[in-house]
Amino acid sequence: MKNILCLGLSTLLSANKSVLSKLIKGEKDSFLQTMKKNVMAFSIGLVILLLLGISQWQNLKNAPFLLSFFYAFFALLAQVAFTLSVTIGPCSVSTLFYSCGFIIPTIWGSIYYQEGFSVFAGIGLACILTTFVLFTQKDASGKIGFVWMLTALLGFLGSGMMGV
Repeated sequence: MKNILCLGLSTLLSANKSVLSKLIKGEKDSFLQTMKKNVMAFSIGLVILLLLGISQWQNLKNAPFLLSFFYAFFALLAQVAFTLSVTIGPCSVSTLFYSCGFIIPTIWGSIYYQEGFSVFAGIGLACILTTFVLFTQKDASGKIGFVWMLTALLGFLGSGMMGV
């Protein structure tokens, strides 16, 4: 019963966040303005959490705490990098890089957990990597924009590490 209540509360709070984000998001907000609003919302949520008297901090086990921290870090990295790459470069290719982050958990699972790796999986990964090479955005001089490529690859890395 407790799990169902926590799931319901989580769903309610997520929906509330979406509605509030829509209400405070302006038509022409810059990336920096959006980040400031997100930091403010996080700060308010942290204060509320601390005011509720969470006294279980000392009971946190190391592994869940560290995994939560790494997940939050990679989620933040993925979202910031993806937003910057879409701002700097082409939206469609940046989205392709971000959404193909599943390559990382696929490779991780086959190496770390010794899951099977079939010929078809290898062919699929080769096709995706070929797509990365073919669709990278070149600037006027025929070179790939370094900042865009860096942010697109960081979005890819963050997205994939969230899956791990």
